[in-house]
Amino acid sequence: MIDRQRKLNRWKDYDYSQDGGYFIIICIKDKMCLLGEVENHKMIFNQYGEIIKEIWNNIPYHYENIILDEYVIMPNHIHGIIIIIENNPVGTEHRSVQISGQSIVGTEHRSVPHCSVPNEANPRNYGLVSKIVKSFKETCVKTIRSRFDDFTFAFQRSFYDHIIHNEKSLNAIRQYIVENPLKWDINEDNPINWISKTPQM
Repeated sequence: MIDRQRKLNRWKDYDYSQDGGYFIIICIKDKMCLLGEVENHKMIFNQYGEIIKEIWNNIPYHYENIILDEYVIMPNHIHGIIIIIENNPVGTEHRSVQISGQSIVGTEHRSVPHCSVPNEANPRNYGLVSKIVKSFKETCVKTIRSRFDDFTFAFQRSFYDHIIHNEKSLNAIRQYIVENPLKWDINEDNPINWISKTPQM
C-alpha cells in the first residue's frame, strides 16, 4: 500500500537533484475530475487531459538529464516516475541510472514539443525534482487558462514524492501506475467512493 498523504516539504537535507528515481503524485485542486474519465478501465482524456499529457511528455526537452519512466494521468491526479541522470545528451531514448548499485534503464515518453516548460537557471539551488514539478504545474495552468479562459483550474499545493531505492521498488511502482485505471472503481481518489466515507449524521 502506498501512503499518498500530501507532504508539505521534501525529506530534510536530501538532495533532490542527485541521480535516482522519484515517484511523483500531483493532484488537481480539491481532487476535481477535470482531466477526463475512466471508461472500461481505460483513461479517456478531455481537452485538459490532452494538454496535461503533452506538457508532461515534453519535460525531457527542457531538462537534458531527465528521463520519464512509467506514468499515468487519471481524472484528478497524475502518477509518474522521474529519473535523474547526469551528463546524458538530449535525444537518448534509453539511459540508465544506478539505484542502490543496480543499473535501472528508463524509457522516455516523448511527443512533439508545443508547450514550453521553463528550465530556470541553477535548479539545484531548490532541488531539481521540485523545480520540474513547479514548472510543469505552472505551465499547465497557464496553458489551460489562456486557451479556455478557465481561471479556476489549479493544482493542489505541493505534491507527493517517494524516493525509489531499488529495482524491486521501481517495478512495484511501475505496476501500481499501470494498474491505476483498472482499479479506478475502488480508488480512494474516485469521487464516487467519497460518499461511503462521509460520516452519517
